[in-house]
Amino acid sequence: MDNIEHAVEHNVDDEAISAYKKSLDIDPLQPETVNNAFAILYNAERYEEALEFCDAFLERSYGITIITLLDSKHHVLKKLNRDAEAEQIKIQVINLLTENAIELIQQGLFGEALNDIENVLKRDPKNTQVVLLKAVAMGGLEKYDESRGLFKHYLTINPDDSTGWRNYASCLAMCNRLDESLDAYNKAIALAPSFAEAYGGKGSTLENMSRYEEALEAYDQTIERNPRYLMALICKVRVLSILNRYEEALNICDGLLAMERYSHIRPDIEQAREEIIHHLKNNAE
Repeated sequence: MDNIEHAVEHNVDDEAISAYKKSLDIDPLQPETVNNAFAILYNAERYEEALEFCDAFLERSYGITIITLLDSKHHVLKKLNRDAEAEQIKIQVINLLTENAIELIQQGLFGEALNDIENVLKRDPKNTQVVLLKAVAMGGLEKYDESRGLFKHYLTINPDDSTGWRNYASCLAMCNRLDESLDAYNKAIALAPSFAEAYGGKGSTLENMSRYEEALEAYDQTIERNPRYLMALICKVRVLSILNRYEEALNICDGLLAMERYSHIRPDIEQAREEIIHHLKNNAE
């Protein structure tokens, strides 16, 4: 490391590059060292060497370092007027960042996902699919007004996206804009009549509006399309209980308890069952 610092301090490019390469031969997983070596070559306008350097380390790099190297390669290709290749690298970076953002959203890491999303939008501001991801991430961060605005923008451009309408409806429900939420769920269903999750969301909105008979119908439509949709089954138990239809609710609980795949929520189902039995006893008295 002393050799590197000496070479950089005295602006001796070849010595610095040689020292960096030796360091990377010992431990190639040093993002900062890779970046520094590339910067020397790039700033010295040794673009062909910088390009070879990027390619060599792309073969043995990992994670965010790959994106950093691809970005570096993109800049070099632009300097060399190899615009078509540069555009392909840009697309590759956007795809990697988008895939990573989706994985982070699925893990509930919305803040980290938002960083990748913003990086995509810097490169491609008109990427509507990533605008949709940003809307979802904002909702996950409970920034519902911002999320709602992004959904509206996305759906103006993509009015036939049933998933977009379903996610927008969910966001509206979180903002307590229940009439608008119901309209959005209905649009999602009109676009995709077999969309079980849209029916489930519609049921939840109707339930929050105290429209229990309609909510029950929506949950039934959800279960008809996906008999294993656990949340719809649980919601149906709750609505049946509100409507004093305890026997039907009890039958669903017993059916769930008999299924091994629902063992992870067995205590919750048993508690609901006890409450239903309590109501049945009170009614009998």
